[in-house]
Amino acid sequence: MKLNGWLAGCIGALVALPLARAQEADKPACAVLTFTGRGNVSASDADMLSDRFAIEFDKLGQYKLIARARMKDILAEQAFSTSKPCAASECAVEAGQMLGVRYMVYGSIGKIGEIYSINSFMVDVETALQVRSATSDTRGGIEDALTVLMAANAAELLGKEAPKKTQAPRPAVADESRREDPNEPMTMHGGSPPAARSPYSPRVPAAESPGTDGFRFALGLTYMSGLTEVSDFIFDEVDAEDELVVPVGLSFVAGYEFSHGSRIAFDLGPAAVILLNSELEYWDVPLGLSYGFTFIPAASVSPYARVGFKYHIVGGGDWVGDSTPGFFVAAGIEFARTKPVGFGLEIAYDASEINLTESYWEEGVRPGQVLVSARAVF
Repeated sequence: MKLNGWLAGCIGALVALPLARAQEADKPACAVLTFTGRGNVSASDADMLSDRFAIEFDKLGQYKLIARARMKDILAEQAFSTSKPCAASECAVEAGQMLGVRYMVYGSIGKIGEIYSINSFMVDVETALQVRSATSDTRGGIEDALTVLMAANAAELLGKEAPKKTQAPRPAVADESRREDPNEPMTMHGGSPPAARSPYSPRVPAAESPGTDGFRFALGLTYMSGLTEVSDFIFDEVDAEDELVVPVGLSFVAGYEFSHGSRIAFDLGPAAVILLNSELEYWDVPLGLSYGFTFIPAASVSPYARVGFKYHIVGGGDWVGDSTPGFFVAAGIEFARTKPVGFGLEIAYDASEINLTESYWEEGVRPGQVLVSARAVF
């Protein structure tokens, strides 16, 4: 009953903690620098368009945005020139360090012929790595650039659906062609123009961009160095010749990752069995709970580390005794995090033990010890 209560508590904590933490987790701080004006875009127009971009960016609610007026004051106090907009990530990182934010957005706005184009970039101030980028265009005047292009590019940068461009109903106009009698009073005809394709063409990613709160799952195979000690003990106990044992088991990890990188996870496995003469001599289903951190949560490839504890539910022959929980540490790297299915490699150490008993003595064995895992991540 104590074991069942312990398991229920672990599962309850796994379910309750992400929900509570998701509501309380602070959004990462971000600031938007004035975009560089190119072509026929003046400095004043670029500043006005940058203000509109910041407003549309803040509406999406994914980051805690520093007000641009406050940002300019802080940078001025630090003798950072805002008269020349940043055109490189090094400049944005320097400004971000002065502001004390995690992310900075910078970019450029240009005009060629009748086309306005905006390129925006997001850089991680701590790692100096570019984590997001977006490009959007519109064929029209600066009015379209202000009212449509800024919102479209902000949405694309954060991996959100671009807003639809709406048109007001066409005002009623006098239609002389419909009068058969010149003395007939003119009638007013109105209506909406036919639907047209939006003049901007942002490239919106199909999948949700990284760096956001969400559940993550991993399924794969794990090598267990300590399983050979268990098999040696069993073979000695039954006076059997050593047989081939493949110390590999199936493992599953269910976790929740926050946009700032923190992650909690529930481990099931690596599950293992030992058969001797077609009889089940040993089975093991480890359970674990861990807390970790993803170092570059918004990147496609990121290392991570986690710590926690594990407990083995074991059974089999009469020599298999009870289990003792132990600490668990792991480090790994995940690839293709922005794809629907990625890949991860992890190396870990499991210090939990099981007790194996002989006629007159008992031995504590660590069936996990060094664990090497390869998993699909989704």
